[in-house]
Amino acid sequence: MDFFHWEGARMTAFVQNVIGNDHLMILTSRMGDPRSSFLVFFPLAYSFSTVLGTRVLLIACLSEWLNMVLKWCLLGERPYWWVREFSNDGAPSLRQFSITCETGPGSPSGHVMVTASVFYLLIGEIVSAGHVRKTRAWAGYCLCVLAVALSRVYIASHFPHQVVLGAAVGVLLAYLFTRFSLFDEIPSLLQCVVCSVTLIVTAIAVYGTVLALGFDPSFSIPKATKWCARSEWVHLDTTPFFAFSRDVGSLLGLGLSSLLVKKNSKPSVNVYRQLLTFVIACLLCHCLEYIRGPFIGQSVLFYAVSLGSSSLLSITTCLLKILIQK
Repeated sequence: MDFFHWEGARMTAFVQNVIGNDHLMILTSRMGDPRSSFLVFFPLAYSFSTVLGTRVLLIACLSEWLNMVLKWCLLGERPYWWVREFSNDGAPSLRQFSITCETGPGSPSGHVMVTASVFYLLIGEIVSAGHVRKTRAWAGYCLCVLAVALSRVYIASHFPHQVVLGAAVGVLLAYLFTRFSLFDEIPSLLQCVVCSVTLIVTAIAVYGTVLALGFDPSFSIPKATKWCARSEWVHLDTTPFFAFSRDVGSLLGLGLSSLLVKKNSKPSVNVYRQLLTFVIACLLCHCLEYIRGPFIGQSVLFYAVSLGSSSLLSITTCLLKILIQK
């Protein structure tokens, strides 16, 4: 892997020097953040189609969970700390930004993987509905994924091979998800509980196996703390455990929401009501993000509150659609 690290670090330095637009790259990286799938794309899709919104949330949870598992298995380095560890050996100097210092292992890129999965599902739905030409839609899809990948390399959070792997796995997962028509109907509470338990058991099994083999799945946290340019740039919500709590919470919330959906009549198709649902749901979902703020210094409580707020995210979006579009 040393070859990929050395050449990747040089490529990252080249990208930083050539592009030089920090604000654009940071904005693009934020748009590709997995939380956008939960806070923006899920409410957007759900406001127009309950089934599509449900599938968007499910593919976001599955891709983020799989990304977490792969991170623990591959234990990849990140450029921003790797170049500092090898600075005496001639590693290039890389700039850091406020969103650079993520605390999980680096491979594969979660931003690229979740973006590739969610956008694949959304673009496929748009193409099948005949709203946009197929070639234009998929060209736009490739550009979006490429832009997110480039931004992740630019901010020195990932090596190039890590974003390529993230894109490949994300596309493959979304292809299988759509190819086998998984969850074409709204899952029941029992199904969501079973999925949540499955994620919990497999995550614990993978984490325990990695530990038993003599590796530390959390090796990246001390490195992030040590090599990040500013201590305030190291955030607890960039750990795999946070992603795990968000995925489980979202699934449980989706299961509870299914009880509400089945007990209410079919909502109207008034586009203004749908847009109003999206705007209010998006605002409330972002507000729910601040619930965990006071608990940042207490890791266990922080993850528990994150799980609860993620459950509320699904339930809130569902309730708003029932109230506004009924």
